[in-house]
Amino acid sequence: MTSLTVIQIVAAHEAIARLRDKPLPGAVSYRLSKIVKYLDEEFRLYATVKNELIVRHGEPVPDKPEEYRVLPHLPGFGAYIEAMTRVHEETVPFPFKKIEVKDLDLDFSANEIEALAPIFDGFATEDDGADAAALEARAAVRRQRLNASV
Repeated sequence: MTSLTVIQIVAAHEAIARLRDKPLPGAVSYRLSKIVKYLDEEFRLYATVKNELIVRHGEPVPDKPEEYRVLPHLPGFGAYIEAMTRVHEETVPFPFKKIEVKDLDLDFSANEIEALAPIFDGFATEDDGADAAALEARAAVRRQRLNASV
């Protein structure tokens, strides 16, 4: 079984959220929905732990005693960073088959590729350029279709 680190889940969270609104093939959409549900729960747990650590190591925001913050000059900052680093390094089982990038007709930014690589098969994991070239070729075909329809 594959596993992800918490920081990989955090990095993928925003990119996956953008995919939710994209039209995808039925089977891919179903699998992505299952993955999203699973990762959302992990992200909520992460957010809860992060907030608890901010309260534990931070200080109340002036004029907003119910809100806390952690700043570099505060005494608890080092302990907060150490605790968050440990949280980020935790691993979580990923009990799903990865989604094939070739099954998606989408353009991805470099940041999205980096964030989604642990969840999707087909992104280059080494600097061989093969997958980047395939993505660019698909983008060129989409641009041609768009230009032809104008």
